[in-house]
Amino acid sequence: MGGIESYLQFVIPALQALGHDVSFWSERDTPPERRPVPLPPNVATWCAEVEGLDMSLEALRDWSPSVLFVHGLQEPRVEERLLDIAPAVLLAHSYYGTCISGGKTTRFPSTRPCGRVFGPACLAHFYPRRCGGLSPLTMVRDYRRQASRLELLRRYDAVLTLSEHMRSEYVRHQAGERRVHRLPPYLPSGVCSTAVPTSGDQDARHVARPRASEGIGRATTLCFLGRIDVLKGLDVAIAALPRVHSATASGVHLIAAGDGPDRERCEHLAAAVRRKGALDVTFTGWIDETERRQLFAQADVLVFPSLWPEPYGLTGLEAVMAGLPVAAFRTGGVTEWLRDGIDGALAPADPPSADGLADAIVRSIRTGRHAPWSPAVIVDEQRRHVAALASHLARAADVRAGLVVA
Repeated sequence: MGGIESYLQFVIPALQALGHDVSFWSERDTPPERRPVPLPPNVATWCAEVEGLDMSLEALRDWSPSVLFVHGLQEPRVEERLLDIAPAVLLAHSYYGTCISGGKTTRFPSTRPCGRVFGPACLAHFYPRRCGGLSPLTMVRDYRRQASRLELLRRYDAVLTLSEHMRSEYVRHQAGERRVHRLPPYLPSGVCSTAVPTSGDQDARHVARPRASEGIGRATTLCFLGRIDVLKGLDVAIAALPRVHSATASGVHLIAAGDGPDRERCEHLAAAVRRKGALDVTFTGWIDETERRQLFAQADVLVFPSLWPEPYGLTGLEAVMAGLPVAAFRTGGVTEWLRDGIDGALAPADPPSADGLADAIVRSIRTGRHAPWSPAVIVDEQRRHVAALASHLARAADVRAGLVVA
């Protein structure tokens, strides 16, 4: 599942546990490459694609929600009608309304994060900076969609983010500093089944670190986990392998778990790297949660080579929680959970390069594994997250009802 689906799987039962009645309204049916969001049996559901937009919206209106918790819709015209039903809070998982392509990255003369504020000037830079595709019709269509989304932000009672990086992004886009809030960290469950409980430690996440040089001189296993497309940077990770091999004097094996439109090109790059000897790349396709835990347990480093400024970077955070060091570029929300020299290593991102990533991988190997996060710490952080979220949702409903003076 993607990040939004994983988050909903966590947060819907958590809100129910606080006594809230929750329903699930979706714009589209399940994409063929993804399984449905697992929902508790007592959650009412409607899908506009299956039941028709008018009928599904009318059913939701009859359900009389106190507040809508929105996670990014495809069509602004649908979003506009949805926002007529009840007060709403948006959780911005991505650059919703702040970038034509949504990637917040330029690709010429080299790939690097973009800090530009969305507006008409983006149209002038779209082709020279290679911000997206080459179709002018697509550029204009996407610009209008993002402009409509940005305008619709004014109708939300609050805009929530999972990182300070994204909170700053929406403040810069005039979403209103008092309306934009970063939630306490969202920590997924299920990645720390081997967590080592600790007691009385103020930082229960990092204890019993192995020797710093433990990874050098033996065969090194790296892993990549995620969608294989250009902005996720798997090609850069593959290009970094020869330098990692030279620096560690060991064989290097990269396990790439995932799939996507750039997989075939990356497989060709991997074939060229294999010919250099003592290097290998294995493509597994998508893996389930059990296989992911096993991968985290056997690897020396998670390579998280995203070239775009990740809004949060959940996969990397999961690795850190499991005790696996992470090598990543210093951009986006990654810097908020990856502490350089402690949880792994950060490489320069302006611009990102294979050499810089290789150096970060080597430093991460030297850092070594750390103890998985304590289950007690994870549960406490999850409770803080859900409590803060419920507070924002309740406040949005109460302000509209005239019960709270903003």
